[in-house]
Amino acid sequence: METEAPRTPDYEDRATPFAQLQLERAALALAEAEGQTRAPLRSEELALWMNAAQVERGRLDPPPSKFDLQLQGALAQNPLAERDVQLQLRAWRRSLVLSDSDPMPSFSPLASCGAGLALSFIGCLVPPVAVLWAWLFLMGALAALVQIALLAANGFARERRAHMITQLQLSALSPQEVVLAKFVAPLLLSARFWAYPLLILGLGSLALGPLWMGIRILVALALCQLASALGNLMSLRLRHVTVSASASLGALFVLLVVLPVIFQPLLFHAPRWLEVWWLAPLRVLLSSGGDSFPLARLFVSLQVLSFSLLGACLRCWKRVRDETK
Repeated sequence: METEAPRTPDYEDRATPFAQLQLERAALALAEAEGQTRAPLRSEELALWMNAAQVERGRLDPPPSKFDLQLQGALAQNPLAERDVQLQLRAWRRSLVLSDSDPMPSFSPLASCGAGLALSFIGCLVPPVAVLWAWLFLMGALAALVQIALLAANGFARERRAHMITQLQLSALSPQEVVLAKFVAPLLLSARFWAYPLLILGLGSLALGPLWMGIRILVALALCQLASALGNLMSLRLRHVTVSASASLGALFVLLVVLPVIFQPLLFHAPRWLEVWWLAPLRVLLSSGGDSFPLARLFVSLQVLSFSLLGACLRCWKRVRDETK
């Protein structure tokens, strides 16, 4: 016996009835302005207006690139994550069309690897240039970190704003699938812009040592996971997008900047576990040298913190779902 696959609430399900209602209201307002008592909207006029609206919508909705389709295809097993990525990419493409800007850049994996190896060769010839590539990689990773935090902080808040949170709570998706979708979607959306540039800069920094750069790439990925988990928790706990986004960025700023600055030898002495597992590795991360072993401890700390935040998100979502039922 065939069963219908569970549907994920879509923001555009009400698009056609809403457009028809708006057209009818516009026609009635126009008739009243012209002094007519009754102006029924004929089916031919409605068809013409709907066709014109469809053409305009097609102009504002350019086809996705190959990379966009690959990102959406990677989430085929989770319809909620696929919907979030598809809608956000479509919104970005439409905003570029409305602003008459260039389309979103697309990169080739082979070309990116070739460019990264070329930068690495230059770094081998001129060592200070390799340090520059490493710093640019760090700056790009921080920019991706901020973008992921903002996207994740908008996750559940967007569902509330679109009045879709109740449908999501009553859907056939399990709590684990919902939380995982909201966790993965910001990571893949940020990869749309930062994956290939960071790949180029990461390969270009290999002149400083494969192990030295490899552990920094792993730490950067772990920081992105932390930003997504933290943003989703704030989005669940705080109702407004601006509040949740500000709280997410503020928490990251405290973890990555305030704590290392406060706990200096000349100011305050940090607890031993905090110094070993967080503060000392962060100082090594921001330096252009040093041992890579502290960064391994930082990677473990980031993984533990990220999964703890995901567990908190799961408990919070289960509580909200149980209250609805």
